[in-house]
Amino acid sequence: MASYEATILDLAARGFLGISNGPDGLRVTLTRPPGVAGLADYEQQVLRDVRGQLAGANGAPLAALAGACGMDVDGIWKPFRDTLLAEGRRRGICQKNLWARPAGIAILFLISLLIAFLVAFVPHLIWHVGVGEAVLFGVFSWFPVAKVLEAWGADVLTPAGAALAAQWERERAVLVAAGPFPGSLDPASLERHAFAVAAGAVPGTPVGGPPRRAGRGAGAAAGPPPETSKCPAEIWSSFSGTWRRVVPESSEGLGSGGPEPGMMFSFAGITLGMTVVAVLMTINTIFLVPVTLAMVTVAFVLAAKGMGTVSRRSALPKTATFDGQVIARWQERVEDTEGREIVWRTVIDDGHRAWIFSPPHVYQMVTVGDLVTVTFSPRTGDFQKLTVTARR
Repeated sequence: MASYEATILDLAARGFLGISNGPDGLRVTLTRPPGVAGLADYEQQVLRDVRGQLAGANGAPLAALAGACGMDVDGIWKPFRDTLLAEGRRRGICQKNLWARPAGIAILFLISLLIAFLVAFVPHLIWHVGVGEAVLFGVFSWFPVAKVLEAWGADVLTPAGAALAAQWERERAVLVAAGPFPGSLDPASLERHAFAVAAGAVPGTPVGGPPRRAGRGAGAAAGPPPETSKCPAEIWSSFSGTWRRVVPESSEGLGSGGPEPGMMFSFAGITLGMTVVAVLMTINTIFLVPVTLAMVTVAFVLAAKGMGTVSRRSALPKTATFDGQVIARWQERVEDTEGREIVWRTVIDDGHRAWIFSPPHVYQMVTVGDLVTVTFSPRTGDFQKLTVTARR
């Protein structure tokens, strides 16, 4: 994830974005749109993402822009990761390798052997070629098939990439020794700060190491996990007109709550009174009159409270709408009595509060930055419909 923030800083150092000091740290602004000639695909994507978030806003904190990739893994992070790794493969820094995956060796071996067997057996069966020739066909076919299957593998460093990684390990030590960012906004200082962020040499910067060399223990490029186990504590939003941190809340509190509590109070009061009176009448006790009066009073209070709640909520409209903006979405792993499952969370800010919605179709309909209209029931707080009014 540090590479996303570093790319923003590098674009600012090269004049594609403006940057200044603000109350929330570095603040990024739009500049006159220059040409994108010479920018790699991943840099062009980051530039589009930032311009989309800054459209209609007078700048934004760097932290808000850099954190966007973690707030939308499918819509922002994965495309960025894929184009970044594609650029690395184009430059010879990394390459696909199925052998880097634990199960990749078995998959590659079994599938390629099966195909090689078919390539050898079919000519022997149909054209009656000799066994030696059939085996030769199978051996030669194994290599291109294995190469094609290898493209499904993880990205690992090439020897040139490993040498570059070793060089950056030494450079990282120099950046750490240089101390914190001096605050100067000249291009050279910004570029150096971008390198420090990418190398994980800045305190608090998430470090997602590069792909490893092919071989035992090699792994894929790091980044946000496809799902998380908890909701973010705070999320940046600009829907109110100014950038602010909001705390996401469950949408179950979006309405006033259903009428069930009121009905429960009413029935509880009436049932309690009738039950106690019936029991006392069967035992003919001297406490029948005072206890009955007390129970009737309690039942009357509970019933009145319940009916009052029912009356107030019945006066609310059946449906209501509000305009908002999608500020985050993620997949969350939850556990219940039936085991683990993945739920889809979408956070929509109405300008005052941020609500979490869980219907899977909502997650699939939107991306971070979309403007939407939400229809819900004020009586029950239930989500009813979402309409996208403007795309990011």
